[in-house]
Amino acid sequence: MEQCFQCIPCGRVVCADTDTAQRHLREGHGLANADQTTLLASLRLPVDLRQVKCIQCGRLFMGQGLSVALEHLNKIHGGNSEQLPNDSLLVSCRACGTRIVGGEEEFATHTTECLVLKKEMMTESN
Repeated sequence: MEQCFQCIPCGRVVCADTDTAQRHLREGHGLANADQTTLLASLRLPVDLRQVKCIQCGRLFMGQGLSVALEHLNKIHGGNSEQLPNDSLLVSCRACGTRIVGGEEEFATHTTECLVLKKEMMTESN
């Protein structure tokens, strides 16, 4: 459950991507015309916001490190462990959707700068 979004109005747990969680809000709570900020304010975010997508098969790795996705590349697609992840993997933030170029360090930098995350932290502290 730590890797899922949770709908604040009804408590429903949505273990998918941000788009699916926002679709739940639009369709289930009459927020069809709500902006991105309103929708995200109505969700509790997952603990780990890393999302990695394999470009070759579309498999998603949510809340897992790059090493898991690289292992997938090597085992399933016969990838080269020296291959740059950005050539075969799309790494992004589940909160804001920003694509992260690089690895774990770049993602850590993004999470300290992400406006969506800062807003979430401010909401929780109040």
